[in-house]
Amino acid sequence: MQNPEPLVSIITPSFNQGRFIEEAILSVKAQNCARIEHIIIDGSSTDDTLDVIRRYEGMYNLRWMSEPDEGQADALNKGFKLARGEVLGWLNADDTYQPGAIRSAVAWLQSHPAVDLVYGGFNFINEGGEILYTHIPPEFSLEKLLYGDIIPQAAMFFRRGIIEGIGGVDPSLHYVMDWEFVLRIARNYRVQRVPSVWGNFRITRGTKSVEEPQRSWPEVIPVLQSVIEAEPIRLGPWADDALFVAHLLAALEFARVGQEETVRDYIRRAFAVGAYRQRHLASVVPVIVGVATRPWHRGFAVHPNAQKALDEFSTCLGETPAERRLLGYLRLWRAIEAGKRGELGTAKEFIKTGLHLIKLTDLIQWQPLGMLLVAVLGTRLIAKLRMLKNRFIINIRHK
Repeated sequence: MQNPEPLVSIITPSFNQGRFIEEAILSVKAQNCARIEHIIIDGSSTDDTLDVIRRYEGMYNLRWMSEPDEGQADALNKGFKLARGEVLGWLNADDTYQPGAIRSAVAWLQSHPAVDLVYGGFNFINEGGEILYTHIPPEFSLEKLLYGDIIPQAAMFFRRGIIEGIGGVDPSLHYVMDWEFVLRIARNYRVQRVPSVWGNFRITRGTKSVEEPQRSWPEVIPVLQSVIEAEPIRLGPWADDALFVAHLLAALEFARVGQEETVRDYIRRAFAVGAYRQRHLASVVPVIVGVATRPWHRGFAVHPNAQKALDEFSTCLGETPAERRLLGYLRLWRAIEAGKRGELGTAKEFIKTGLHLIKLTDLIQWQPLGMLLVAVLGTRLIAKLRMLKNRFIINIRHK
């Protein structure tokens, strides 16, 4: 970057977000960065979105247009084409930036010229803007992205050369366009995590990722397969395991909505991959229970249908010896949870059926013992400890 203050273009796709878009606008307008252009691409909203946008015309460097489009990806790609900035950001109309986020990101890009995309932590917020959970992503690695590690658009900024090099978001995707976009970037450019909170990701009723998370998996798995096929040597060490876990989590989300045949199909495909031969099946139980109980699309809050999802998922396991072992470990976990709730009869039944499916000697290994320890501690305590760790990282970063 030659200019000490590069122009930053923030692209906001919008459709009927009149409830929240003013907060997004104000979060951009309030940034302490001198050179920002905010480009809002609206898809012909029918609520008061346009009235809100018009109120801010002339108050800061805002450009906008409203016309029918083919969805969020189409709107984003229109915005990327209009952008004049050297640095780009993507802020959805119901999300917001933290104060100082853009200047902090620009400073990192300026001081690390070899880095093409930087991302920070973010807060999950509810419809009223209250913080539900603070997430500091781990240090970047491509393999973590294969498992769906979250790099949200509200906390990432990148050089315009990325758009010029690989294009914009994939318009054929509706649920995982952001994940695929970051995966594509990560395979071709250098990505860096910064331990600061830059954005706020809003959990809202009625959005597709919150209300129908199962619909994302028919997009996730083909994207994952195509990425692995494109780079078999680089991604080979994690390929089968990532596909194994993805198919199991897909089955879990379809179990949550009672689609039994689809659940069975995803489970069959999971065990057909063969990765379970390299991974101890006890180690995947905390992942399954964590997603069932405290999924990201609920801001890691307890899901009301968690036990139903686990019941439906368990019902569909058992066709093969490996599936029965997984079911056995899952039942032992659920026995501990039932005992903690005071449901001793249920706990006893889970223990009895669980031990019937696995050998007692199989438990005397570190993976099953670790699984049982996590079950005793509980996902709620672990979530709290994770949040405390994240806040500690932030505090150390700012001292």
